[in-house]
Amino acid sequence: LIAASKKCLNILEAIPSTGELSIFEACYEIGRACNKVRDFAGARKYYGRAKRGYEKVQGPESEKALELSYFLILCTLWKDTDERIEKYKELADKAKSVLGEEHPLTLRTLNELGVDLKSLGDYEEARKFLEPCLAGRERVLGMDDLETLKTAGNLGQVYEMLEKKNNTFGSYKRALELHERTLVGFEKQLGKTHSNTLATLVNIACVYQNDRRHHNAFITFSQALAGYETQFGTEHKDTKYCAKNLAATAACAREKQFLKKLCNTYPHILEETPAFGEFI
Repeated sequence: LIAASKKCLNILEAIPSTGELSIFEACYEIGRACNKVRDFAGARKYYGRAKRGYEKVQGPESEKALELSYFLILCTLWKDTDERIEKYKELADKAKSVLGEEHPLTLRTLNELGVDLKSLGDYEEARKFLEPCLAGRERVLGMDDLETLKTAGNLGQVYEMLEKKNNTFGSYKRALELHERTLVGFEKQLGKTHSNTLATLVNIACVYQNDRRHHNAFITFSQALAGYETQFGTEHKDTKYCAKNLAATAACAREKQFLKKLCNTYPHILEETPAFGEFI
């Protein structure tokens, strides 16, 4: 795909009547193709060329130039979360001012900010960006749009950690509300055994576990594990991860016979956490 796109670009450049915007768009598409295969050097080269072209023709604050700024942040600073956050903040402010608070680029940048801040453990700051992003995506895209659901899931994880780490009372309740609506949306859009649906079940179970509602966690982890086994088999890493979480919940819920059977099916549980052996 990249080779074919570059060939098209060469053809466009060889035709005198080709407009500048067609060449910039071709560079943009090559940058996207490079980014998909994690050729970040190639992505930077072609995104950068497209951005400089659009800035020259349409202005540095044109929609296309700002969109390319977003992609350049991704492929230039993919290893540097702190600097990426600062660049996202600058872009979010500019996009909000020029394009509006509910423009897709503004909302996308707010989402990336929230996700990055969540990864650094700055949950309160992450909440400040994910809340307006979710509200905007609900209005613009709808409650059941996949991007809206992903933002709701990220915000649910933030609320869970706000109570677990920051002792923000009531956050578990809000986390469950967000995860449960996300679950309904993913089941509707993707099906009950899609990886996003199953991951949301795990998120719900984790909230129950952290809130010491072990019976609810046990039931929900069991549902998730059944889905993972059906969709991916017992050897898949996500299935094994879910099985280990279920083992911890089963121990807390005093489900000894179930735990013994689970450890027989998944030997890695006792290998990685020998302490489970005390419960069986």
